[in-house]
Amino acid sequence: MKWLAEIRATRRSLAEIGLLVVVREVFRNRCEMQWHDADETLGPGWAVHAKALAKAGMLNLQHDGLSVRMSVIAPGDKKRERSRKLGTIARWENRIGKQLKKGCK
Repeated sequence: MKWLAEIRATRRSLAEIGLLVVVREVFRNRCEMQWHDADETLGPGWAVHAKALAKAGMLNLQHDGLSVRMSVIAPGDKKRERSRKLGTIARWENRIGKQLKKGCK
């Protein structure tokens, strides 16, 4: 969970860290549910912690009257995704290159 240190979440309260971990790991960084379902799932008082994390810039919180959407904001996510894609492309090119060398012999 390198992202916890990356966004400096370890300086927050345990309840806020727990909310971040649940949104990021359990819900795979996309949590969308009805407000009353969030109360039942995340426990009472989750909204206070979510608003504090949103104010700190660690959580993307969107809500209209009935539904809530949350995702954790980690700046290294884009870099890690780009690195994964480049690694996949490099492995694919390496595999194709080996097959072409075998075919040319």
